[in-house]
Amino acid sequence: MPFDIEKKRFKVERIVYYDKKTNWGVLATSPLFTLPDKYVSLLNSYNNISITGNFEGIYVDAELEVSGDITNGKYGKAIQLRTYQIVHDSTTREGIVNFLARSLIKGISVQNANKIYDEYGSNSINVVLYSPSKLIEVKGIGEKTIEKVEESVDQYKRMKPLIDFCSNLGLPYSTIRKLDEELGEKALGMVKTDPFSVLDKTTNLSFKQMDEIYLKSGGDPRARVRLEACFLYALKNLSTLEGSTGCKSSQLKNKFYAAL
Repeated sequence: MPFDIEKKRFKVERIVYYDKKTNWGVLATSPLFTLPDKYVSLLNSYNNISITGNFEGIYVDAELEVSGDITNGKYGKAIQLRTYQIVHDSTTREGIVNFLARSLIKGISVQNANKIYDEYGSNSINVVLYSPSKLIEVKGIGEKTIEKVEESVDQYKRMKPLIDFCSNLGLPYSTIRKLDEELGEKALGMVKTDPFSVLDKTTNLSFKQMDEIYLKSGGDPRARVRLEACFLYALKNLSTLEGSTGCKSSQLKNKFYAAL
């Protein structure tokens, strides 16, 4: 099912609210496309559009490619974020400095990002992502900073294929983040080959989340693997709630059908 907003670009004008623990927040953005008449009501008195959802590494002036659904909640009409991608501007000093200092790459201040640009110019992003040890050549950047950058870059590069795959399926960032936290480098292979196998590795992801991946990847809703995964998940949950290895068949049926 298509989203109300599909891969449209917005510029972040302000971060209205952000919770670092949950990665949930509210963005005030301006659309970088001609808004269809039916969506004009999304604009507030400042001609901004609110975008709400789970995200990380988004900063003021960032350009985003967004997919999501229109909702009407606490912050009025808004776009409920489903997928996003920061569109990196690697053609200007401002765009490169913003990416280095304010995106998912940790450990680089705005001051150091400017120093990196002074040293490496338009090649700065490549240096940070693929040759961070070269940063020792930049005055004011020491070994400890480079260690932070290298750790952050490793995480960024590890997560990117998972983010790209899951974003193309329309999965929320909160699910992607949880997959990475729970499974690390194994996450992508598991969700590609058998998303239900994730449920054997962690109790912090639900059948509903894995089922969404399975169905959006083209899985057969009547396939035995899906029904078995749902049955076992329902049985495990009920057994935990009841404090017993057994449960009533009527309870299990209700839980099973509700999950499907």
